[in-house]
Amino acid sequence: MNVLLVTNSYAPNAGGMATSVQGLAAQLQALGLGVLVLTPQFHVADESGPLVQRAPLSVWHEIIDGDFRLERNPRLFRAVQAFAPAVIHVHGPFFLGPIAVRLADAWRLPLIYTYHTRLEEYVHYSPAPDLTPERVIAFHAGFANQCDAVLAPSRALAAAVTRQGVARPVHSAPSGLPAAWLAPPRARDARRPARTIGIVGRMTEEKYARELAAAAIASMQRDAHARLALIGDGPSADAIRQEARVCGMEARVRHTGFLAGPQVRAELDRMDVVINAPDADTQCIVLLEAQARGVPVIASDVPVAREFVCAFEAQGAFFPSGRWDALTDRLARFFAASPAQQTLAREAARAFAERFAAPALTQRICELYARTRPKPGLHYDPRAYGWVYRALTAALVPVIQQLRYA
Repeated sequence: MNVLLVTNSYAPNAGGMATSVQGLAAQLQALGLGVLVLTPQFHVADESGPLVQRAPLSVWHEIIDGDFRLERNPRLFRAVQAFAPAVIHVHGPFFLGPIAVRLADAWRLPLIYTYHTRLEEYVHYSPAPDLTPERVIAFHAGFANQCDAVLAPSRALAAAVTRQGVARPVHSAPSGLPAAWLAPPRARDARRPARTIGIVGRMTEEKYARELAAAAIASMQRDAHARLALIGDGPSADAIRQEARVCGMEARVRHTGFLAGPQVRAELDRMDVVINAPDADTQCIVLLEAQARGVPVIASDVPVAREFVCAFEAQGAFFPSGRWDALTDRLARFFAASPAQQTLAREAARAFAERFAAPALTQRICELYARTRPKPGLHYDPRAYGWVYRALTAALVPVIQQLRYA
């Protein structure tokens, strides 16, 4: 079976969607399926080749203002046609999303959609003042209803999108962890006095990066051995470093910027705990990655965290959402635990992450590919687009470009 993956974010972009789709492509190939990735080209050095076909940004406005057809780019169209997909798996509703829908109609192929991003959480990036979260949710549901099946990375999101009006079959399908993440972490030096708190991922408003860092800095003010490591980048990073300077903690905060997978694993192997607030996330793969390296996670108590964070110390892995003082207290409690208790927490985190090994999760997606058939009539519904589509595209293109190295 040949699978066409259509995504607006792919390596060398950073971010959860790029990581998820790249991992899915590798796992599908490992299971013997043919894979072609159709994705935008944001930079002249972006990789292309037999596995990856890139749509240049010069066609962006043509796609937005035209009728969303790939045939207008003969090179791309011929490459996709020659690949002869048996199923199309689309990973975003804007830019290349409508192209995936039109291709499914042209070739009568099943169309699968993964609901990676809660777009309503990104409305603040849009210049359109009347683009509300409610309109974005309606647009997103309209796109999903054009497809034959919808995948959600978490059970919580699957339930939410059904409530929001998605009428197609919705399946929970988390992104899996490749074997490299589940390899044994580097041995820890039990003699080191430092205790490292980690924040991993994009440093942005919707990720609550500043609030997480402030809670960590408050913990550092109580604990002379505590340190903060920031792995990733984004618009909040400068403000976090400035806050650390104001509090006299600059020397105890280390910011690596964006790192590739092996480098992230090496950094996680030095951490004692990762903190996160996945309130706006659909899965938050970085939490599973941290736990795969034996790093316990303390996260805000929201449904998605309950699915992807290992509880330890009688549910002590969670703090009430928005209660940053409770996070600081939770960190103090974690570091006050005995070495034996911390070892148990690390072992529990590793065992929990192993449930999300990629091969088994990808096999479930392959089974869905095999049994899904295109619905009668056309997938494409022009009522699902309009000005909301244009406003989202205009807002989120710069965000995707920014995430390339974030």
